[in-house]
Amino acid sequence: MEIERRDYYGHVHFLGRLSICLEMIFLVGIALYLSFVKGYHPGWDKISIAFLGVAAMVGHVWFNITDYITYVLVMGPAATYLSSITGDIKNMRLPSAMAAVSSVDEEAKEGKRDILATCGVLVSVILNLILSIILVIFGSLILKWVPQELKAGLDAFVPALFGAVFAQLAASNWRIAAIALPICVAIYYVPFVPDMIKTLVAILLTVFLHVLLYKLKRNEAINEEKESN
Repeated sequence: MEIERRDYYGHVHFLGRLSICLEMIFLVGIALYLSFVKGYHPGWDKISIAFLGVAAMVGHVWFNITDYITYVLVMGPAATYLSSITGDIKNMRLPSAMAAVSSVDEEAKEGKRDILATCGVLVSVILNLILSIILVIFGSLILKWVPQELKAGLDAFVPALFGAVFAQLAASNWRIAAIALPICVAIYYVPFVPDMIKTLVAILLTVFLHVLLYKLKRNEAINEEKESN
């Protein structure tokens, strides 16, 4: 049994690493083909702006090793490889895997739990694919009948989404919002800050000022406690 277990996980790791490498080659290959063969290169300035914007918001996830260790322990290696390829691990793949694993006893063998987790992730991927195809088909048909005035309003969808997220944050902690909003507005209108790093600068300044205010408030509390004693 131990030899079979090692062979199974050996094949899982081999196929998982191979799949991720092929995915990386495929994605980078498409970008290189469209940029340098078809001539659709958008320019390094726009690429840099997009990269820094994404890195400023979710760059910490790239180095969050503890999450991946947790995924392997909860879902097993096969489901983790599949989830890494398909994406949205926390919101969709992990809950699907945990729901599948919960159908067996806690004393079930590791291999059985890993296989069930993989099946749960696979079902999640298939359902997402089917729903995405349906939404794309019907969405295209609906857009043909939408008035042009309403289509123009769809351009404000993403800013409205970020505004809603900011409003939710402000409702939970108005102090952070009171710091972040003026900084973002100021950075947006400051001419000497390059567009490619405006998002990064705004985030770093917000974090720095919030940490500074937190330390000042903590020191004041410590001093008041000392004076009271």
